[in-house]
Amino acid sequence: MRPIVPFLLGISDVKPVRFYIADIIACSLWGAALALLVSGVGSVIG
Repeated sequence: MRPIVPFLLGISDVKPVRFYIADIIACSLWGAALALLVSGVGSVIG
């Protein structure tokens, strides 16, 4: 899914600024979710 979305947005004529804003939001959410997952696994393991 993730590799397809930029391609689809590119052919649908999304403005670069709007794409960058959405990308920053998505990356921030992904990073936060990954940090929570790592800290949760770390607390379970030890």
